[in-house]
This record gives sequence, C-alpha cells and structure tokens, in this order.
Amino acid sequence: MNRKLLILSFLIAFALAPAGAPAQQAWSGIIDPTRATAWTSAGAAIASRSTICSSLGAAGQASTFPQTVTAAQINSAIAACPSGQVVFLNAGTYALTGQINFSRSNVTLRGAGPDQTQIVPTSGGSCGNTTSLICLSADSNWSDGPDHLTNWTAGYAQGTTVITLASVSGLSVGQVLILDQLDDASDTGNIYICGTLAATCSSEGQVGGGGRGGDRAQLQFALVKAISGTNVTISPGLYMPNWTSAKSPTAWWATTLVQGVGVEDLLIDNRVAGTGSITVFNNAYNCWIKDIASIGGGSRSHVDLQYSPNVTVRDSYFWGANGANLSYGIEPWMGGNELVENNIFQHVTTPMLVGAEEGSVYAYNYVIDQFTNSPSWLYPSVMNHDPGTVMDLFEGNVLPSAMEDSIHGSHAMETYFRNRLSGLDTANLQTQQTVPFLLQSFSRYANFVGNVLGTSGYHNNYQANSGGSASNCNTSIYNLGWGGTGCAVSTVNNDSLVASTLMRWGNYDVVNASAQWNAAEVPSSLSIYANAVPSTQTLPSSFYLSGKPSFWPSSKPFPGIGPDVTGGNIANAGGHAYTIPAEDCYVSVMGGSITSEVGVLAFNGKNCYGQTTSTIAPPTNLAVVSIN
Repeated sequence: MNRKLLILSFLIAFALAPAGAPAQQAWSGIIDPTRATAWTSAGAAIASRSTICSSLGAAGQASTFPQTVTAAQINSAIAACPSGQVVFLNAGTYALTGQINFSRSNVTLRGAGPDQTQIVPTSGGSCGNTTSLICLSADSNWSDGPDHLTNWTAGYAQGTTVITLASVSGLSVGQVLILDQLDDASDTGNIYICGTLAATCSSEGQVGGGGRGGDRAQLQFALVKAISGTNVTISPGLYMPNWTSAKSPTAWWATTLVQGVGVEDLLIDNRVAGTGSITVFNNAYNCWIKDIASIGGGSRSHVDLQYSPNVTVRDSYFWGANGANLSYGIEPWMGGNELVENNIFQHVTTPMLVGAEEGSVYAYNYVIDQFTNSPSWLYPSVMNHDPGTVMDLFEGNVLPSAMEDSIHGSHAMETYFRNRLSGLDTANLQTQQTVPFLLQSFSRYANFVGNVLGTSGYHNNYQANSGGSASNCNTSIYNLGWGGTGCAVSTVNNDSLVASTLMRWGNYDVVNASAQWNAAEVPSSLSIYANAVPSTQTLPSSFYLSGKPSFWPSSKPFPGIGPDVTGGNIANAGGHAYTIPAEDCYVSVMGGSITSEVGVLAFNGKNCYGQTTSTIAPPTNLAVVSIN
C-alpha cells in the first residue's frame, strides 16, 4: 500500500471509530478489554522547575551541619513562593519542631539531595485522618462530609467519557470528580464489591475504608474536561464495566485542591517525632515525591494518599517500620491513578498497601527485608487490602509476594505483568505464607501474565486451591480462593470463582520449571468477562510504557523479567529475571545486603538513575480550583 492510501485508510478507520473508543493497548490480544484499562492517566506531570524563590539555611555546609531554620520559616517561604518556583533547603540537618505544611499549589520543596539535606523533626502535626511531618492538604472534603454531592444519572458504559449529573452547580472545568456507587447487596457470582462482616466477604469489616458512607467502595477519580448543560466530559473514561444506575451512583468533589506540588531531593526522618505517617497527601492532585529518603516509618505509613489522585512516588528510598500490622510504605486510601515507580523498600513490613482505588500503576519497585514482629510470617509486599481495589497494574517489580486479601473486603480485575515474585524474603527468612501469589476469597477476574515465580529448592507445589489439600500451602506458587490465611477457612467463605475467573498466561514457575501457556488457565468459557485464549506467546515489553523507561540503563536488557528473558542474573529464577535498577542501586551503590538485615543506608537517586522525568503524563487542562 502506498503512503497516500495508508494515510487515507487510517483516516477512514479513525472516523468510523466510536466516540471515546480507546486506542489499542499493549495488552490487546492477551487480556480482554473488559478486564483491563490503558493505565496512561496514572501519575503526575512532574514539572522541571529551576527558579528558586527562597533559599534557606547556610550554604556550603555538610549534611551534619545543624541548620537553625524553623518549620515556620519553611512554611512561610512556601506560602510566599510564586507559582512554578522552588523553595530550596541547603545541605545540613534541620531539627524542626512542627510540621512542614503546604498552604499553596504549584511550588516545589527541594533539598540538595537526600544524602545532604536531612530533616529530623522532633514533632509533627495533624493531617487528614492521621499525623505527619509533611502535610499537603487543601480541604476538609472527605467521604462522610463531601463539599459537593450530586446524583450521577446517565453514562455508565465502560470507557465512556461523557456522563450526566443531576446538577453541575459548583462544578467547573478542571475540577476532579470522585465517582462512586453502592456496594453489591449480594453475590451474583460476578464482580463482587463488598466489605461487610454480615455478608461474610470480610473478616474485619470495612473499618473506614469502604468509601463514602461506608458502603461505596468502588470509586474513580476523573478530571472535568468540559460541561454542556448537565453533561460532563471526563478524562480518563470509566475504567470498570459494572457501573449501573441500579446502585445509585453519585459524584462528589472538593472545593479546593492542592496540586502541582513536588517534594524532592531530601531526607526526612520520623524516628524521633514518631508521627502516624511521614508524608500525607489529602485532597491533593497532580503532585509528586521524587528522590527522597523516608526514614523510620510510623504507626501508619511512609506516604499516605487520601482522596488524592495522580500522585507520583518515584526514585526514592523507604526504610523502617514498627513491625506491626499497620506498618506500610505507600498507602493509597480512596485514591486512584497513582504511579509508584522505581523505589527501594527496605525493612518495611508491607511496602505497598493498596486500598479502594482504580487505575494506578506500581512498577519496577524493589523490596527487601520485610521486618515484622511475627518473624515466621511473610507479609505480602503488595497487598490489596480494602474493598473496591480494582483495575490496577503491577509491573516489573522484584519482591517476595503479592496478595489480594479478604480482611476488609473484595477486589477485582487487577493485573500483574512481568514481576519477579520469589515467595521468600532472603534477608529475613520466614516459613509461613511464603507464597508468591495469594488471591483470597472474592478477588476475582485477576490477570496474571509473564511473571517469574518461586524459588528453586523451596517451592514444591503448583497451587493450593480453596477446598483442596493444605498440606503444601506455604510452599505453593499460588494460593487461590481461601477465606483465611494459611489455606484455612475463616469467617469469610471460600470462593472457587477466584480460580475459575483468574486469567494466567505465560508465567514461569520453578515447580514446573517452564512457562505455562496453558489454555485451561484462561477463563474463555465464562458467561461474563470471559478472556479468549491468546493466539500468541509473544508478550509486549510493558503494559503502560511505550519504550524503555528513562531510569533504565542502556546496558541492561529491557524487559528484564519474563518467560522470554534468558541469561538473567537473579538466582533461582531459571534465568528469566534480571535485577532491576532499584535493586542495582540498593546493592551496588548503597552497599545493601540481600541476605541479612542492615540499617539505614545513604541514598541519592541521582547516583543511581540520574535526572528522570515522569514516564506517563496525566490529562492536560489541570484544575483551576487549586490553592493560590
């Protein structure tokens, strides 16, 4: 076909495509379109800002130099900084009393590097529903008291970008909607969004994680692009295929948002202050953390994302936890469209705790030494924890395990691609729940493609399905459909639909010592949300990137994990997995150990990755309702 005919055929095809139809995705032909989304709207548009509005602290000092700057001075500098500029903290140690608080949008707080600018507060302050050392909060809008609330009356089809609201009073282009609907009243055998104890879909109930009113766990954030009458154009389009008028859908939104804020190139240490979380985003949008060291954890999390979509956390180092159940790294809580990419998690109990969100990407993160107060128990590195956790992507991570639990409720349509899940924490060997991939009851329609699973010489059983034998539970590659931990029945019923709706294709495991291209593991005969058996064993490099990411060295093969990878340098993985840049940074630059616990290490992401930028951009036309 000549060039003119090629262009003409493209234009005809484009003209005939239905309005709002998504472009072909990298997973097309492998995953059914009802079970996945584009993931191109995740994360922030990280601004490269060079103009310094205020430089605090004595210049030219060592990291140990005691700077006399106060939290109040930093907060005043942030409040006075013009839009698009930087508050710069010179090298030194800042022993602050009180919290760093962002009272305006579109400002960056930047240090000289996390090995140079070290913030060690003695106290913090309240932020959202916890306490923190850094607070990015714009509004009191929350699930039990939304600023604006209206019914969502039409436009529910998956992928649609035009919805109809009962009222658009108080709504303007650039604001961010939170769309939700009632949880399922009963289990119909399909997608089941539920978190109530009475329905036996949750062992502990929703505990505040169930969305607005406690029973609207499924929610999606969307940017308002246009308003015509009561029709509202949104971006991205609807992710899930189960939105319906029968569940009384609504839309709610904040009056103001803090947005365009970056925290970069510094260390913040919580070991003295002991706040609940270190950094909290509350009613924030299009913000980021980049090249930071977050030390000490808290009684909750390192980074807490509350009602805060399109936040990027990347190129950073997280150390420390209290070893208890509530001891997390990154915790989205009623968020969405987040990008958690290229981070190191060391000595953190549960590095990525995912709750009540849609459309996020967790990619190329490295986990080692998951410290707990229960030394025999391997906590999941990635844990879907609250009801309504749906349509997220986990790609290219190197970590012990991933789990969708039944503690607070159910999950659906999560995708795992090219991860290395060993089932063991080599720096802190446990003996219980040492399973690469665990899907507990009501975690349905998951997609599991091209992963490398298990540890040779340890895992000896392919899968432990609910209702079957539990004799090899802790040494299985998969645990599927059990209501309780350890292949046990609990207050939550077992669920055989977890296994029968799971889509698996091209995963390598050490028990079979081969990749499984098995049509029997593809749910092609389901009456709803079926997945045809793929016609190819050729996998794309990424499900969300168009090419090799900027933090990936040219000398390292990309993709680095998968059944099509050979000669990999990660032991006990059949040669199908290479170390990722975050692990290379931890071992080769920071001097970390993969076989024993070590303390806090010096970190500067620029020594490992250089200057990197956002790999995927959110929608344009950012909100005009930000704090000024």
